[in-house]
Amino acid sequence: MERKSLPYVKIFLALFIAGCLSASSLRAQDEYTAYHWKDHWVPTWMEMRGSFLEPNRFGTAFDFKPQWWRLEAGFGGEITRLGTVALGAEGLIWSGLKAYSDFRFPVQTADYFFGIYSIFPLPIWGGNLRPWRMRFRLSHISSHLVDGAENIVGGSSSHFSREFVSLETLFDETERSSFRLSLGVKYVFHQVEDIEQRFQFPGVLDFIVYNDAGNQFFATLSTAAGPTLAAYSAGLTYRRTMPWSKIADLYAEYHTGRTRYGAEGDIKQDGFEIGIRLGSAKDLEPK
Repeated sequence: MERKSLPYVKIFLALFIAGCLSASSLRAQDEYTAYHWKDHWVPTWMEMRGSFLEPNRFGTAFDFKPQWWRLEAGFGGEITRLGTVALGAEGLIWSGLKAYSDFRFPVQTADYFFGIYSIFPLPIWGGNLRPWRMRFRLSHISSHLVDGAENIVGGSSSHFSREFVSLETLFDETERSSFRLSLGVKYVFHQVEDIEQRFQFPGVLDFIVYNDAGNQFFATLSTAAGPTLAAYSAGLTYRRTMPWSKIADLYAEYHTGRTRYGAEGDIKQDGFEIGIRLGSAKDLEPK
């Protein structure tokens, strides 16, 4: 009698498991169809630590190779929004200052970056999955020798000017996989002095090692560690996010490749730097 009842028990268990899986599948399907990326989309760009050309931050660093202090300041913001597309403008300046023992810091170089940008979605997976976050930029950089330099060359302000366009995508996986990644392509379509490769491939990986409330500690790898000339970096950063949506980065990194100071041309420059940067925290999607 017991043996005859066993097949019925097995059939009941099989039907029960199938019912649970079916219910779970239907629930997942309902969640999938209920989600639509347009209800969550905010056209903003999260700053990547290893990307050199990012506005909305102020920073100072000591560059050990030329033994210069570098000051950075920039601002960028949205001008208008057309549906899911944001249009904005941005500007950034960085200066190299020579350091003397008697507390003098004559400014050697000044580089100016400004341009316009667009942030837009690329919904390659359809309407029920998050789209790729894209940024298109049209930018100009001019490089200057200034009065602190020993030799000021006439016309140097335009000698190393260049204009370029870039297209990048950003993946923020900090909640699930503890990393942020940006990848892109850049095309330098005009330069006064032909010293740069026309096509460049900026990429930045921020891997979060520790994340607790407003404190983050992460490692960074970058192929976008300079303005346009090829520069690569690896570094460590401690980031503190303040309650009033500001961030402070204390970082150390090693960079290799070409100089970050445009008036020096394309000289090779490798070395360590340490510094601090202040900026604004941005959420990619509403909470």
